[in-house]
Amino acid sequence: MAAPTASLVPDILAPGLRCVFCGINPGRRSAAAGCHFANPRNDFWRLLADSGLTPRRVDPSEQWELLELGYGLTNAAYRTTKGSGELRRADFAEAAERLERIALELRPAVIAFVGRRRTRGRSESPVASSGSSNAPRGRHGSSSFRPRRPRTQRSRMRFG
Repeated sequence: MAAPTASLVPDILAPGLRCVFCGINPGRRSAAAGCHFANPRNDFWRLLADSGLTPRRVDPSEQWELLELGYGLTNAAYRTTKGSGELRRADFAEAAERLERIALELRPAVIAFVGRRRTRGRSESPVASSGSSNAPRGRHGSSSFRPRRPRTQRSRMRFG
């Protein structure tokens, strides 16, 4: 089995984090910037601030500052694509094992899966999530869930 190709977007990880946000994969803008969620149309950074998890809106270039707040970032798949629809099962081949290693070695309290593509069920991604913020703890002490936007924010309207 070939080793996974290193991502153009670095993992932002440290031991004992409150939460590791796991995106699907780096998009082209994120890869070009070397930063997670760098596309200006991506709501991640705005929603992080609006939720009160960060004291202000963090710019993608400031992603390393999240460690000081107890948060980390990674992606399930490392391959850069225009959109997550271009990913194939092979892109996720080692994702579950790598995320399990993160849970075991770094012991984050939560691994939260973020992104529009479903991470369970009929999706090609083998990375599962419970869909609940009250997820039971996994065997390594971390829980995992896919945060959901309030129903009004799940519409097709743009906010912000």
